[in-house]
Amino acid sequence: MFKVIFALLCITMITCDESIVFKRFIEFTHKFNKVYTSMEEFNSKFEVFKANLMEVLAADEFSGSHTMGITKFSDLTKAEFRAQYLTLRTPNSWCQSGDKFLAASEELADSLDWRTKGGVSPVKDQGQCGSCWAFSTIAYLESQSLIKNQKAVTYSEQQLVDCDDLGDQGCNGGLMQTAMEYIQANGIESDKDYPYKARDQTCKYDKTKSIATVSAINCYENVSNAQIQSYLTSVGPLSIAVDADAFQMYDSGVLDCTGSQLDHGVLLVGYTADTWIIKNSWGKNWGEAGFVRTQNTKGHNCAVGAYVVTATLK
Repeated sequence: MFKVIFALLCITMITCDESIVFKRFIEFTHKFNKVYTSMEEFNSKFEVFKANLMEVLAADEFSGSHTMGITKFSDLTKAEFRAQYLTLRTPNSWCQSGDKFLAASEELADSLDWRTKGGVSPVKDQGQCGSCWAFSTIAYLESQSLIKNQKAVTYSEQQLVDCDDLGDQGCNGGLMQTAMEYIQANGIESDKDYPYKARDQTCKYDKTKSIATVSAINCYENVSNAQIQSYLTSVGPLSIAVDADAFQMYDSGVLDCTGSQLDHGVLLVGYTADTWIIKNSWGKNWGEAGFVRTQNTKGHNCAVGAYVVTATLK
């Protein structure tokens, strides 16, 4: 990400040299391979970029624990960002079962990061498709394969996008619990056999190529920090929902996120005394090489623990 150094070049936080802003916009389009179809769209995106830059400059003056910056989403308005990327389906009741989240008995370490223990698969990129729910589900299964079977397997998000007909809506959003239920009923292919295309397609699932399924699907709501840490320790990374509204301009550091609207599916991979470590699905060129850290204080943690899904990989 670009470091926010524009403040040194601005006379005030509100009025910057237009040529400097335009230069940064051109750098942004090159870095993130942005292509606009008309001059009208180009000019419109420049105005959005300029407004987002002003917000980043202002916010960076007050954010002590994290840095905002120019990201791949800096040409999107907040409404466009939410519509394209924050598409977790909101059911009447998040959990369709009232499972009790059980804490393990072992003593917990002060910190845990499954990336250092070989329990996290590579960061992927969902592209311009609202399929975070599928990526969260698959990331959980890939971690389970690494931890339980010591086997690196990458499963197919596209199969879920195309074929999950249990209420999930492909690139228009879905939910991890129902994705698990689809896999339990049908199995899942590898992403080599069923590669990701970042768009809705006709289902091409071949049951003879299924390489895994799940059982014992559990869904939990409003889980305490201690319980989450215990389950991370005993089971591994967790499929969770968060409020990701503050993710749009996140660059690095520990995010103080006060939102509580669950709108994005991710994978919780670890913790420290005061943070959560989260794997996202927006590629390695977002955040901290595809990851984000948040505070773990309730009300400042992007709603971590409000919705958690687990299952047994078979």
